Amino acid sequence: MTTLVIRAYERPPGSAKFRAELRGYPKPAAPSLAASAPYEQQPELLSICRASSNQTNTILPLTMSTTQATVDTFQAYVYYRSSCSGRLRIALNLKGITPTYKYINLVKKEQHTDEYTLINPSHTVPTLIITSPSGGTPVKLTQSIPALEYLDEAYPSMRPLLPKNLATRATVRTLTAIIAADVQPITNLAILNRVEAFGGDKAVWAREIMTQGFLAYEAIAKDTAGEFSVGDEISMADVCLVPAVWGAERFGVDFGAMPTVKRVYERLAAMEEVKKAHWSRQEDTPEELRA
Repeated sequence: MTTLVIRAYERPPGSAKFRAELRGYPKPAAPSLAASAPYEQQPELLSICRASSNQTNTILPLTMSTTQATVDTFQAYVYYRSSCSGRLRIALNLKGITPTYKYINLVKKEQHTDEYTLINPSHTVPTLIITSPSGGTPVKLTQSIPALEYLDEAYPSMRPLLPKNLATRATVRTLTAIIAADVQPITNLAILNRVEAFGGDKAVWAREIMTQGFLAYEAIAKDTAGEFSVGDEISMADVCLVPAVWGAERFGVDFGAMPTVKRVYERLAAMEEVKKAHWSRQEDTPEELRA
């Protein structure tokens, strides 16, 4: 068994430096690890951290207690079409975490069952439950954004989604909020059903609100984007953007006036972690809708 030990010895603003040591790794095959290089810039180290589950990865961040994501267990209650569930699936994939998925059919109103109400009193998805092998009360997260933030804070070395720089982090959170606060809550299934019940056209409602939100996203991202929405590293904003675009495509949103959003989305859509999370590739996706 190979044990990877990463010990933080310095963390200046904007970087995270670690001292790495491999125990039990076959010496002829042992990769070269730069003791003082930023963790994110060492592909050999990243590949080992994402290795198969028969390896034990021990990560000791400077500001946190020992965290072993590979031995924690994860349960995620999701629905294939839910954009909030999509965010969580993408984030888990990026961090190399494989949960046990439980499927809640929102159309069949399974979110309102007594059993699920005890799990999530908001009657929404996703719900993420994290259990440590050492025991104690499991961590239960019933909102997608707190779940993403918890994953990043609890497992910071595993594909970070929030930048270290405070100003850049604030920009990421601003873009995240445009999707998670301005767009998604008033275009979700429950609201669209109410719009229809009042005699409104739910497709027009969703398309107009989504278009307004994406235009706001574009106005900021055109000045901040590199390869991704904010610079050249994938962030929480990107994780939220992708499922929002999936939903927007369903309602016919025109991205012609949003070249930055379109370009960044196309870059993200090509990533394996995103492809795997697509709504058409889930176990609860109806057969006729599967990719």
